[in-house]
This record gives sequence, C-alpha cells and structure tokens, in this order.
Amino acid sequence: MTARSCGAAALLLAALSGCTPPRSVPAQDDVPPVVTLGLGTPLSQSAPGVVHLLAGASDESGVAGVTFRRDGQLLGTDRAAPFEWTDPLGSGGTYRYGAEATDGAGNTAEQFLDVTITLPPGLTGVRGAAVQYAGEGSNGPLMQPWAGGAASLVLGDADSGTELARSALTGAGDFTLPLPTLAAGSGAALSAEVLGLSCDAPPTFSVPDARAVRASVTVGAQKAAPLSGSVTSVNGVPKETLRGSGGLLFSDRPVQVSGTVACVLPGLRDAGRSEVRGNVTFGLNLLRGWNAVSFTRTVNSSLPPVGVLQSVQPPAQWVVGGTDLPWPDRP
Repeated sequence: MTARSCGAAALLLAALSGCTPPRSVPAQDDVPPVVTLGLGTPLSQSAPGVVHLLAGASDESGVAGVTFRRDGQLLGTDRAAPFEWTDPLGSGGTYRYGAEATDGAGNTAEQFLDVTITLPPGLTGVRGAAVQYAGEGSNGPLMQPWAGGAASLVLGDADSGTELARSALTGAGDFTLPLPTLAAGSGAALSAEVLGLSCDAPPTFSVPDARAVRASVTVGAQKAAPLSGSVTSVNGVPKETLRGSGGLLFSDRPVQVSGTVACVLPGLRDAGRSEVRGNVTFGLNLLRGWNAVSFTRTVNSSLPPVGVLQSVQPPAQWVVGGTDLPWPDRP
C-alpha cells in the first residue's frame, strides 16, 4: 500500500483515509542573540589596572559562547555562563572592549564598552627614621633611638648587589630617600625566588611577564628593615610568636600576586637547625614602580607555622642591625 500525502484540511481524516501528514520543517534561525556588556567589579573595587568584564547573553537556540576583545584584539572566549573575562593592564588610558555573543545557529551580536583606566603611581621616595635594634624582650624585639650619628643609607639590588640610590642620615637617624626610576624590563622575571622565598610551587601572577627588583637597605655595613613582633604566652609559656619584616620592591608593570603555597619560612629553623616549611599566602597588589611589602611569619605551638607576604604602606621606622629578619633576606 502506498502512503498518500494529505493537506492541512484533511489532517482530521488522516487516520481514516490513510494519508501521511506533511513533515514539519523548522523555521531557519536568523535572529541574533541579545548581548549586554558591563563591569563585573567596579574599578574602584578592583586591583589597580584590572578590568573585570561581565557579559549577559540570551537566545532561544542557546548561547554557544561570548568572545571578548580589547581595541579589536582577541582576549578570549568564555563558553559557559556567567560570561566573564579579567584583563590586567600594564598602562592607563581609555580602552574599547567588545563582547560578541554567538548563538546555537551561528548568529552573532556584539556590544561595546569604553573603560578609562587611571593607574596610581608607585612610590617615588621614602621618608623615615633609622632606629637601633636593642635585643629581644619577652614580648618581641626591642628598639632604641638612633645613636650612630650621621651615616649613609644605601638602597641596592638584593640579587646583584648593585647600588641604586643613597641618602644621608641625620644625627637623629632621619632620612629622605628618593627612589630611582627604573626602566621597563629591569630586574628579573617576577617569581617567588625574586620575592625572597623558596616555594614548592609558584604563586599566581596576574601577568606572566612582569619583572621586578627586590631592594636591600643598609646603613654602613648593617642591614636595615622594618621589624615587628609579638609573643603571646599562656601561663608563662610562649603560645604564639609573630615576626614581621619588609622592604621595597620595584615592578615594571602593575601585577597582582595571589595564592597560598608551601615555602621555606625565612629566618626560621627547627631544633636541628633545619629549614622549616609552611604555607605562605600572597596578597601583593604591585603598582608600576616602587612598592612597600611586608612578610609576617606566625609560629603557633599547636598549629603549623604560616607566612603572609602582602602590600603595605611605607614603614616609618627602619631597624638597623636587627636579627632574624624574615624578609628580604633569602632563607
């Protein structure tokens, strides 16, 4: 028996007449998706130079992905909602971002967003006072006013030993140190080692090609660095010891360093004088130029030792001749 085609008027009689209803042909999808583009995080809440893009996209046939561009240059494609992209920038200016959505049928639509970035400058100089290390007290390191008379404070490259700048100390230990402008590409590729740490794995860098110079500060033949600490005791027995130090770091571009990795904790040895390892949390928001950073080491009698390396405000006091400085000395 040969099946007969039937028209729309005969569909109700199809079962009786034996005719075959016509196959439905899907309508061609030529409607582009709907796409919006904005900032996922306000610039005022983002790290310097970081643009966090967030696109909205919808279509009846589904959205295959959203491609992000900056000034026409491809950044990348996000294929799953929420559609977002983070773009770390090395310089300020106005940038045009585009988000192109593609639907399941291959139709595309694009939205644009102009973003103006103003990057704050790094440190151009440091003003402070040198104080003298005076030993350890029951609650941490002790300091006393500077009594070394007039002297020179020297800023150097901690890795190469090259002198970068110097300033004179007054008899009271006060100083003003202009920081030199270093060219892009100065120093070494930014890494945990450049940051003065030996780690099992690298932390996360927002840009892969940043370069940095870790500075050393000396007064005469003695090292100088911020130094702080505290000891918490329970029934006269030390329970937790905090030790903080810090220094200056030059970065040739804005870069964020984040993550928690296992590292050798600088300045810390066990009873057998072996290196002690612990988790170090990185929280650096480095500007283009000079930055102040701080390393804090915490040792607790009932918890594993840990460290934190983070961006801070420039210190007001630099301790000369202090012992057990956990940064910027290498372990």
